[in-house]
Amino acid sequence: MHLAPSSRRALGLAAVGAIALSTTLVSLSGVASATPLPGGPSELRFSTDAASVAEDGYSLIDGAFTVPSGYCQMSWTVRGAAGGSGYYGAGLPGEVVQGDTAAAPGVYAVTVGTAGGPGAFSVGGVAGTGSAPAAAAGGVLMMPMPGGMPGMFIPMPAGAGGGGGGGSAVTGPGGFAVQAPGGAGGGPLQGIGGGALALPDGLSAGVPGPTGAGLVEVVVSPCAPVLAAPSAPQGLAVEAGRSGALDLSFLPGAFDADAQSPVTGYEVTTDGGATHDPLPTSAEQGARIGALAALANGTAYDVQVRATSAVGPSAWSDEVTATPYLAIGAPVNVRATAGPSSIVLTWDAPTSPGTYGLAGYVVGGEATSADGTDGASGIACETTPDVRTCVLVATPGWSHTFGVTPVDAEGNPGAHSAVVTVSDVPRSSVPAGVPARSGDLVRPAGQTGSVAVGSPVTFSGSGYLPGSTVTLLVYSEPQVLTTVVADASGSFTVTVTVPAGLVAGQHTLVASGVDLTGALRYLTLPITVAGGTTGSGGLAYTGAAVAVPAMAGLAALALGGGLVLAGRRRRTAE
Repeated sequence: MHLAPSSRRALGLAAVGAIALSTTLVSLSGVASATPLPGGPSELRFSTDAASVAEDGYSLIDGAFTVPSGYCQMSWTVRGAAGGSGYYGAGLPGEVVQGDTAAAPGVYAVTVGTAGGPGAFSVGGVAGTGSAPAAAAGGVLMMPMPGGMPGMFIPMPAGAGGGGGGGSAVTGPGGFAVQAPGGAGGGPLQGIGGGALALPDGLSAGVPGPTGAGLVEVVVSPCAPVLAAPSAPQGLAVEAGRSGALDLSFLPGAFDADAQSPVTGYEVTTDGGATHDPLPTSAEQGARIGALAALANGTAYDVQVRATSAVGPSAWSDEVTATPYLAIGAPVNVRATAGPSSIVLTWDAPTSPGTYGLAGYVVGGEATSADGTDGASGIACETTPDVRTCVLVATPGWSHTFGVTPVDAEGNPGAHSAVVTVSDVPRSSVPAGVPARSGDLVRPAGQTGSVAVGSPVTFSGSGYLPGSTVTLLVYSEPQVLTTVVADASGSFTVTVTVPAGLVAGQHTLVASGVDLTGALRYLTLPITVAGGTTGSGGLAYTGAAVAVPAMAGLAALALGGGLVLAGRRRRTAE
C-alpha cells in the first residue's frame, strides 16, 4: 500500500499519541537560503513505493534522493516494516513517523525496512533488515512432554515467534535524521522489530498502520520567493518658507507585489545617508507628504528620502538642496482706487522682514468678465522695496482681484497680503466743461487751420498709462468721438470725423485718460469748425455712451499668466 499525501495526513493524526511517546530520533537543523529555480516545478515528490510512482507521479527512491538548490521545505512520511507472524499470532505493523521541516539542499540517504519472516511450528521467523537497532529473529519455545524413560521429559516444540520487522530511516545534510522502528513479530518469543523498545507504561511500541515492507515518501517544496526591497521614491520636491522647517512631497516608487516587499514607511537624510530618521508621511492625491523640523534658518540641507520594508530599505531618492528660512510677513493695508479704465493699488510694508530682508514686491491679479466667460490672470507689476504703488490697466464692467507678495533678497516669496476686489471701474472721465489741460494734442505737420464738419482730423497724444483706454471728446458741449488704447509707450494717434451738426466756430478736442501714476490726464487741442450750424443749437451732451472694447494685450501688459499670491501650503506630518 502506498501513502498519498492525504492518506499520510490521516494516518499521522491516528498515530499522534504513540509517536509522542516514541524514542524515535528526529534531529532537524538549518534553514535553506537558496532561491527557487526559475521555471522549476512547484514541488518534488519521491517514494520507495512503486504504486505511488505509477499512480501519483512520484519519483522512485533508489537508496537516496536529492533536494536541489531552490527547495527549502520538506514533508515526509517514514514507516518501519511489519514484524512476521508467529505460530500463535500476527506480527505488529511498523511505526509511522511524519513531519514537516526545513530542508537543506543535498543528498538524502534512505533505508527501507523489510518485513520480518513468519515463524514455523518449530522454527522462529527470520528478522527483517533495516535501520538500527537490528530486528531479532523469532524464538522457539520447547515444552516438556510425558514419555520415554520413567522420570524423564521429552522436550517438544510448542510454537515459534515471527521475526521482527526492519526499521526505515532517512538521513541527510545538516544532521537531518528520521527513524521509524519496525514492528514486533507475532507469537511467543517473537522477534523484536528494529527500534521497537519497551515503553515506560508497558504499551506496545507498534502503532496502527499498514503491514508489510517499510515506506519512505517525501514531498519537497520550493523556497518562498525572495522579495526585493521597494523601489526608490520619485519626484522629491522640497519647499521652504517656514521658520526652521522644510515641507517634502514625493511619489512612491513603482511597486511589483510579486517581486518586492511592501513599503512599511519612509526615512529621510540630510547628509547623504550617514544618518537618517523616520519620516512620518500622509497621502495626498497619490503622493506622500511630510516635513522636517528643528532646522537652522539660512542653512542649506541636502534632502533625500527612501522607503523601508521587511527586507530592508530602498535606494535613496534623488537629492534636493533646500534652505529653511523665515518668510517675510504679509503687506498690510492694501487699498485699490478705481479710475478711468485703471486701478491704483497701494499698500504698507510688512512688519516682519524675515530671514533675508525685503527686496521688493510682486502684485498678482485676476480679471473676469461680468458674465464669467472671459478673463485673464498673472503678474500685474513688480516694484522695489520703497515703491508701494501699482497702477493697473482695468476693463470697465469686469471684476478685478489683486494681492501683494513681498520677495526677500534670496528671491523667496513671503506671506501674501489680503486680497482686494474692484468691480466698479468707470469707462472714462467726461467733465461737463473743458477740463484743465495736462498737455497738448498734436496735429500732423502741415495740418493747421480750421476743419470742416464731416471731414477727418488726425491728432496724437502721449503720456498715458500703457494699455489704458483714452476717450476722445469734442467740446463746447462734450460729445464722445471715439476711444483708443494707448500703446506700450503710452502714446496714440487717431483720426476722427468732425461731427455733422457741430456749431461753426471755436471748439476743443480733448483726450481723456490716466497717466502712469493713475492720475487723470487731459490733452487738448483748440480747433475752428467751418461749415457747421450757426447759433447755439449744437449737439446736446448725452454722456460717454461709446462702449469701450476689451483691451487687447491685457494679459501681456497687466495680468498675463496666473494670480501670483505665492501662497504656500502648510503640510502637517502624520
